Amino acid sequence: MDEVGGGLGEDFLLWLQVQTQLAREELERHRLDEAEARYLRCLVELDERAEAGVGAEQAVIYHQLGMVAQERQRFEEARDWYDKALAVRADLGLAAQAAGDYHQLGMVAREEGRLQEAEKWYGRALEIRERLGLEAEAATDYHQLGVLAQAREQWEEAGVWYRKGLEIFARLGQEREAAAVFHQLGIVAQLTGRLGDAEAWLKRAQEAFGRLGLEREAAMGSHQLGLLAQQQKEFEAAAKWYGQGLEVFRRLGLRRQEADELYQLGRVAQLSGKAEEAEGRYEEALAIYRGLEYPPLRVNAAACLGRVRFERGKAAEAVGVLGEALAVAGQYEMEIEGDLLYDLGRVFEALGEEGFAEAWGEA
Repeated sequence: MDEVGGGLGEDFLLWLQVQTQLAREELERHRLDEAEARYLRCLVELDERAEAGVGAEQAVIYHQLGMVAQERQRFEEARDWYDKALAVRADLGLAAQAAGDYHQLGMVAREEGRLQEAEKWYGRALEIRERLGLEAEAATDYHQLGVLAQAREQWEEAGVWYRKGLEIFARLGQEREAAAVFHQLGIVAQLTGRLGDAEAWLKRAQEAFGRLGLEREAAMGSHQLGLLAQQQKEFEAAAKWYGQGLEVFRRLGLRRQEADELYQLGRVAQLSGKAEEAEGRYEEALAIYRGLEYPPLRVNAAACLGRVRFERGKAAEAVGVLGEALAVAGQYEMEIEGDLLYDLGRVFEALGEEGFAEAWGEA
């Protein structure tokens, strides 16, 4: 890692290029500890060469560390890294790269449910990319604006954004990005009751994900096909799809997605009259959700677990998890579902005032 003329030497730049490429591959494979360690080592080396003017290179590492934090659902940490990258790039006039930071800040805001803020960040990224003629990058903003419209149940607008992005992805031969649009169009069709269209889009996406070797995306496709089968009361098919997703998510260490599959397997088992299996799946899902930053999912899993325990004659054991659902919903100022209050009422009736108070105290 020799330096030439007090600047960054060719040996060092080659080393940095190799290390960042390896780290990107580790991030792609969800080997987050290895990716983070490699990026941090690069950052240490760059900090030691600060006098050589390494701001642009540091900003790249800041951005990638934001990606690592975002994959871990550590959204505040991710925002901090993206802000650091953005500050450097703004000072250096690196508009195209700054657009990437705006885009990721939009994704973080969307993950946290702050849709208006997400729209603002995507808008900033898109303005830069359209101005600079960065078609492929602008298409990713169109796609995310479609996701926002979908979250707001603005189905027609979502379809317009998705197709706008798809036209570019298809023309540029970007199969992976096009497959992601197929997947989203399938979800929109499903949510608007066009189940035949939904299945066609989702299976088209699934075929592309499999052909491209995109395990994680294929597992997400399995999850959505499970939801579609469940919606049509095809519970055996739904369980098969969820099971396929669960196997991949577990192997990749994606805990949030693993919990989602377990929760859905619990739902399918409960709807199929398999209460004991449902209880076990809900327990596994809830144990994972407790460690994640997704209170609504924790509330849903706890409420379902309480319901199935009550239906299995375990009223006293239902009190604790139903109380947990109520407490978390209150803590995060979530709307209290009528079903949750109804289930608590049923448990109170079954145990009586004294028995309920005793179970509540022990929970």
